[in-house]
Amino acid sequence: MASLLFVTGFMGSGKTTVGTRIAQTLGWKFVDLDDAVVEMAGRSIPVIFEADGESGFRGLEHQALEELIGRRQPERGLVVALGGGALTNALTANVVSANGVLAYIEVDAQTAWDRVRGSDRPLAREYEHFAELLERRRPDYERLAQIKVAGRQNPDLVAGEVVSALTRLAEGVA
Repeated sequence: MASLLFVTGFMGSGKTTVGTRIAQTLGWKFVDLDDAVVEMAGRSIPVIFEADGESGFRGLEHQALEELIGRRQPERGLVVALGGGALTNALTANVVSANGVLAYIEVDAQTAWDRVRGSDRPLAREYEHFAELLERRRPDYERLAQIKVAGRQNPDLVAGEVVSALTRLAEGVA
């Protein structure tokens, strides 16, 4: 079985919640890439977006991912929840593709909006832009993921589906 699993999906899809549960089930370590960026930069994501824009944030995100992969212990499994736009950076998408399995948690715009509305997320300020952003990102999720699960259900069920799919991939049954 692959020992590095990336979890992707739009903001509000449940990447952190599901990723944590996957890691618990497998006995692997879990890292939220957003947390790694904040720790590395010493600034919150809204502050990074304000000062450096989305492209600056994506650069920091890529750097944090490279550092995370570089210092990980290969014998210990790792689940990484990516930022919802991480795959828009071609370098980051290449690192993900070259190093592990990508699981995509799919949600519709309304479900995602209901989960993040009112948060401090810089890209979740108004619904129309939010929904358009999801539609622009969806092709990257679809194209790059080896595992795809519906994210509207209970997070434990979503995590279970990802673990089952990961096991099937390892057995060559996918």
